[in-house]
Amino acid sequence: MSLTIHELSKILDVSAQEITEWLHYELLTSEHGKKDFFLPIAEEEGRGVKKFIELGYELNEIKKIQRNVGLPNLKGSKESKGHESLLTIGELAEKSSLNRRTIKFWEEKGLVKPIKRTDGGFRLFRKDDVELLVFIKDLQAFNYTLSEIGSILKLVKGEFNKDDLLLDDMSLELIEKDMYSLKYLMERMVEIRDATLRTENLFNKRLRKILKFYKILKKE
Repeated sequence: MSLTIHELSKILDVSAQEITEWLHYELLTSEHGKKDFFLPIAEEEGRGVKKFIELGYELNEIKKIQRNVGLPNLKGSKESKGHESLLTIGELAEKSSLNRRTIKFWEEKGLVKPIKRTDGGFRLFRKDDVELLVFIKDLQAFNYTLSEIGSILKLVKGEFNKDDLLLDDMSLELIEKDMYSLKYLMERMVEIRDATLRTENLFNKRLRKILKFYKILKKE
């Protein structure tokens, strides 16, 4: 018994447009010559595609995997055991309120990196990386470039990664260098904070005047 595109989208909890995109990449098995009707196997194929998307793969990447080795059964995989404390890129994106493309881009820039890969090639991240990504996003709000953020992360990486070198392993020269760099950053943060407060006060002052005038006009 075949499935309509709407039945399949309801079963997989995705939109009909997404189903159409998956079909464009030949990731689903449709009835011969019918783009809106699918064979029963399409349900299992769709669940596999959806899982790969959650893991951070793009449709063209999923197609390559399918063409080269086939899409493995992602349910009940033995290698998933022991990974409960790690996050896929999809889970990391959800918890950090970022999209997967941004995380991949930051990974390419060396700002974040997976702790390991599964046998299937899935990237796994630490739970601490959620806080790390939020920190990177905060630094961008201060107009730091990714290059500058990379330098800053070297100074504070021990706050996000418990396996990083301890201070006991650092030379006196390196400790002094990091100390002065952090002091400079702190001074800059104070300047930004003071500037933010001044700007906020001005906005509040103007807003109070506007609200006062607005109430007068409402009474008339």
